[in-house]
Amino acid sequence: MAPQTCTQTSTTSPTLTRATDRCDRCGAQAWVKVNVIVSEGDLPLLFCKHHYERNEKALVQRENVAVVVDDRAHINHKPTS
Repeated sequence: MAPQTCTQTSTTSPTLTRATDRCDRCGAQAWVKVNVIVSEGDLPLLFCKHHYERNEKALVQRENVAVVVDDRAHINHKPTS
């Protein structure tokens, strides 16, 4: 499934996911950063591939959600020497 993005703009500048970022649901490595935009600012959520894909349709349909970083294309990526 191709990554989808929302048109909503986040107030937080995007940064790549790090190996230490963990899925808020299960603790696996996070590959997607999502911001839920609320009146107090952005509520950042981190998802592993599995949990993002499980919730992707509902997330991209919401007006107050911005997919900030989607690094799923880097899963199993081997760096070149």
